[in-house]
Amino acid sequence: MHNALVNRPEFQVVFPFWRTPWNIAVRAIERTPGLNILSKTARARFASKDPNQRAQAIGNVALGGLLYGAAVSYIIDGSITGGGPADPDLNRIWRNAGNQPYSIKLPSGKWVSYNRLDPIMLPFVFLSTVYENAWKFNDNREELDDIVGAGLLAFTKALGDRTYMSGMRIIMDGLQASKTNNLDLLERTGGQLAIGAIPSVIMQQYEMGQEVGLYGGAEGFREAINFTEKITRKLAPVTGYAAIKHNWLTGEPIASPFGYNTGIPVTSDQPDPVLMELVRMGRSIDPPDTKIGNVELDGYQYAELNRLIGSTEIQGLKLRDALEQFMMDNSAGDLSGIQGKYDFDPNRVYNQNHDDFRIKGVKNIIRIYKDLGRKLLMRDNPDLMEAHIQDRTNSAYVGAGYEQVFDLNQ
Repeated sequence: MHNALVNRPEFQVVFPFWRTPWNIAVRAIERTPGLNILSKTARARFASKDPNQRAQAIGNVALGGLLYGAAVSYIIDGSITGGGPADPDLNRIWRNAGNQPYSIKLPSGKWVSYNRLDPIMLPFVFLSTVYENAWKFNDNREELDDIVGAGLLAFTKALGDRTYMSGMRIIMDGLQASKTNNLDLLERTGGQLAIGAIPSVIMQQYEMGQEVGLYGGAEGFREAINFTEKITRKLAPVTGYAAIKHNWLTGEPIASPFGYNTGIPVTSDQPDPVLMELVRMGRSIDPPDTKIGNVELDGYQYAELNRLIGSTEIQGLKLRDALEQFMMDNSAGDLSGIQGKYDFDPNRVYNQNHDDFRIKGVKNIIRIYKDLGRKLLMRDNPDLMEAHIQDRTNSAYVGAGYEQVFDLNQ
């Protein structure tokens, strides 16, 4: 593979570093008890007459066993996170609930990321992510096939989250798009290549400069919906793009944790029990749509919609507070439309095939705040309101058997 990249330098745009991921994968295999028999080098070392070679082979296995044992200990103790749920929408809620992926909880209560400490920490990466998806967030623990399937999906996610595997992920997406003639996926793959060609240091030095007062403007992560916005987001120091992401469940901006630009972020945030309940409910709870009807929102509009949903008060309560009242003391009955004892249990496992009254109540509350957030957004954006009216007009014409009269999202 290395020789192929040398002979075809254009491929180095996708694989700028090949030896790094390859060497990391080899080291991880050599240190995994049982899996190390797949390594020709490891087998040769074990069979070698050189005591130093055998000692290195035994040392690798011993280190691997120690690391896997430590990872299991952290999992049992609940003081480690993996990549979170494999489902993208559910993963977003999980992060909004205050979870930092691929992190270990210190005795001080702070969560420190181990995400950039490969290959030594790969056992933590894979075991924690597989545990989360195959067991912790799995609503079908009685079916072995489902557990194994969820575990394999989690392993794939953890592997795809490695920054040095991004080129491989893009290539696989491109091949899949070509095979299925999926033009949207093919366009997205091309966009990822273009965005990846922009040096990250541009944004990193800008955000680090903001922390010490060198730059003005908003801090935190930025919302981007379309390809152009994703380009301008990565060039924020030049473009001034500032569609700050907001947690749609609280309305608060999502700020970069301390140390984010070093690759080892540290946070004191603790998982919110109310929002973690939404994670346990699984795909029953969806984040806000990037469209209102058939009208596509831009990054600024979507960021504002998330802020409005989480920060607007109804009956004196913001969304997160209304959910807490419903879950903890059943006093949000007017909003949830549900009467009954919620009986909050942080260990409850929801079956998505069962229509639980708790999920119904939570969905009713969230729907009310989403509807109000969309109305407020359109009230403050005349162009968006006009596009929404045109969309409704199109629907009426199509429903009556005519062609739509307005072209949206131009």
